[in-house]
Amino acid sequence: MKVNLLTQVFIGIAVVLLALYSTNVYKNYIKLEAIKIKEVNAEKEIDEIKLEMLNYEEKIIAIQDKFQREKIAREKLQMIKKQEKVYKFINYESQEEK
Repeated sequence: MKVNLLTQVFIGIAVVLLALYSTNVYKNYIKLEAIKIKEVNAEKEIDEIKLEMLNYEEKIIAIQDKFQREKIAREKLQMIKKQEKVYKFINYESQEEK
């Protein structure tokens, strides 16, 4: 009778531990699936942006005017020449008004 009682206690503890563990596994599985979906969406967005950049680069190559070509490269693709430094000016007056 003691063996039977010990077996029942052991099975009861095992069931409780399995129930606690399985809920954590399920929650982590849900989180992992959400991360995979975000990763796929991010990869799609990256591919779309790369395609857009290729389209702009093709347009730049098609433009014969050097000034227009450089203007599009700087404004749309945010390209700079190797020896250039980029400075960003911040308008503090407009920030104070907000």
